Amino acid sequence: MFTVRTYVSKNEEWYSEGVSVEVIQRDFLRFEDRRNKEEIGKLIKSKRLYGFVKIHFGDEEILGAKEYGTITDMWSVFIQLIRTYVSDGKASEEFPDYMLEISLSDYDKDHVILELPAINKRHILPKKEFITAWTQGSFSFYEALVTYDHENIYFPDEETKMFCLRNVRSLLEE
Repeated sequence: MFTVRTYVSKNEEWYSEGVSVEVIQRDFLRFEDRRNKEEIGKLIKSKRLYGFVKIHFGDEEILGAKEYGTITDMWSVFIQLIRTYVSDGKASEEFPDYMLEISLSDYDKDHVILELPAINKRHILPKKEFITAWTQGSFSFYEALVTYDHENIYFPDEETKMFCLRNVRSLLEE
């Protein structure tokens, strides 16, 4: 089972070496947790949102605090990676704040490879479950953004929104 969660920093500090569990508990808010609405709403209005997306497959961390950056840009990169993968069967993107390649490709009919070569991360994951969880994670992020941002930003654009809706539905129907 996959879990996908977005964490945002309470301050503007840049963490270049990853983030310890203690720092996460002290200095980060779980973005999708509506109990943090007031505090995150203030952060959105006053500064750039730094953070990370934590993806776990059971007890295994797939992405986490080492892949740190501007969170809205990061989700845009992830969505583009998924979009390209679904249409082409493989995709590669760079993290928005520094040069770190992330790629997604087929391993076999039922599995994908998620790779971050510069930091020697390589995971073979169940395709349907992973793509569905990651896409649903993007929904959770953008749905939370709507509740925090009064300009009603839902997705970066209508095309991205429709792509996510179509692909989550089709993956769930398989």
